[in-house]
Amino acid sequence: MVKVLDKLNLRMAYRKDMIPLLEFFQKSYPTLGWTKEFMKWQYFDNPAGEAKIWVCYDGKRLIGSVTALPHLVWVRNRKVIGYRIQDVLTDPDYRGQSIYRRLSMACYSFLDSEEEGVHFTFPNEKSDRVFREAGWSSVGEIPLWAVRPIKYRKKGIQPQESHLLETFSIAEENVWTYYRSAGFLGIDKNASFLNWKYINNPRARYQCYKVDQAQSSVVVILKKFHDATGNILLHLCDLFYSRFEADELINVLSFTHERAAAEKASVITTWIAPNNELASLMSSVGFKYSPVVSRSYFLRSSNARAHSFFPCWNIRMGDSDVY
Repeated sequence: MVKVLDKLNLRMAYRKDMIPLLEFFQKSYPTLGWTKEFMKWQYFDNPAGEAKIWVCYDGKRLIGSVTALPHLVWVRNRKVIGYRIQDVLTDPDYRGQSIYRRLSMACYSFLDSEEEGVHFTFPNEKSDRVFREAGWSSVGEIPLWAVRPIKYRKKGIQPQESHLLETFSIAEENVWTYYRSAGFLGIDKNASFLNWKYINNPRARYQCYKVDQAQSSVVVILKKFHDATGNILLHLCDLFYSRFEADELINVLSFTHERAAAEKASVITTWIAPNNELASLMSSVGFKYSPVVSRSYFLRSSNARAHSFFPCWNIRMGDSDVY
């Protein structure tokens, strides 16, 4: 352990800090593929605005950072700015010396200055307590839904016609506009956001589909993933629709089974909040959820509606920086 000096340089990052940050992330996450292109995409190309990053130096050595990534967030029928907390890191040589606490205090002071801001994060088990102690509120648990598609396909699910999207246009944005008109809470997924998140991401590849049916149009976003044991998983990162038609949505969910079979995936996984209207259909196509395998959704906001309407939050895997 390196003993902290009395005087640390803790401040908001400048552009000149990007190279030290990149090297810091590459050292901390050697398997995640941090590159200049990915950093530029994530921190500077975001249509909602540039990321806010706080850094801590001991002399010329970068020893910690915390990032707040901006998003536009719908709270019922009003759009506000919100920040997702991510990339929270402390140099292992400096752990146990309140580096994270110092960084987070600076970050949260900024967040709290955003009067109507709705800020969110998905802490893991290790950081759950830390966020609670810092004034964040856990507003609910998001269960993991999963299904083994090969087993389920034996029940006769048929493939569905779909259109693979190379870009999101006003047509898909219109589907989103219809979907959010119900007055839920969640990230604004306009065409600019969808293209940035799912088309232009230099590190991840997504399969984006639009399925047009008799009464509705549905947008489906999938991501193929290889786990540590070599198994192939298919993540259902997002799904939204122009109209809630149960039979048509069941057809679209069954389409994910066909895609999983084509990708030789052993499991399909997704996040759906228990009270979301889509949850009532998941079991129809074999999905089962585990309340044990879940992720907490934390908020930091003075907006009372944001805290009291968790059943109305539209939360998907793609809202996290992990997927």
